[in-house]
Amino acid sequence: MRHSKLFISIFYIFFFAALAFGRGDYYKGAETPVVAGCVAQAKITFWWECENTTVDYSAGDNTVDQLGSTPASLTTDAKKSGTYGCDSPLADDYFQIDQTDTSIFGSEGRVGFWVYVNSGMGTNTPSLMKIELNTSVPNYSFKLTGSGPAYAKITWDNTTNSDINITSGSACISASTWYWVEFWYDDSDDTVGFQVYDTNLDPVSDCSGSGSGTFDTLGTPDDFNIGNNSVSGDYYIDHVIVVNDHEQSLLSCANESSYPY
Repeated sequence: MRHSKLFISIFYIFFFAALAFGRGDYYKGAETPVVAGCVAQAKITFWWECENTTVDYSAGDNTVDQLGSTPASLTTDAKKSGTYGCDSPLADDYFQIDQTDTSIFGSEGRVGFWVYVNSGMGTNTPSLMKIELNTSVPNYSFKLTGSGPAYAKITWDNTTNSDINITSGSACISASTWYWVEFWYDDSDDTVGFQVYDTNLDPVSDCSGSGSGTFDTLGTPDDFNIGNNSVSGDYYIDHVIVVNDHEQSLLSCANESSYPY
């Protein structure tokens, strides 16, 4: 009887140890890596916490150029989380990641990021912050436009076909407030859209839009621009993520503090 009880005890020890190990192995996900509370790593093509000038992960180039007369810089004031954030303080002060292939941006994608208007809204028409795929057309970009509060807007600038411009139903972006923004495109059916969320990741009322048109072929991107590159104003940006699935929500990644590898 004593040996039987000992055998049963040993059996349960090994059973629960194996179960715990299996959970750990599955979480690491050698076949399908998954981040706790975030998306499958296989979908992520770009991840930058704005902590330094080398991005956390990129399927393409991972070196960040800081452009502009000031120029754009990483500052503690511009952070949503971590130690630093991306500060785009003046017109044409922005960050650029050179692209020579479609590793980050393919035929479809979704971009998520935090944005905060520090100054400039109400003094410029339009106040403008852009996350832009190309400096040449065709390209797409997310903008803030208006004298404050600002409208959110996504554009697809074509060369031969008519441009696509989708604007929020109301002026829904206020200064001195963090917003989580997601915008997306699908080249296969010529659709674009965006949704803006508040600091608690609840949808901001009347601050979304989607539409379709005829896209010029996106082609090979030449750069990925992050920040203000048109009108003066000080903008903070943090935690930029790109995935290769336009339907993949990034809300669960908005407050992840580091790239999960």
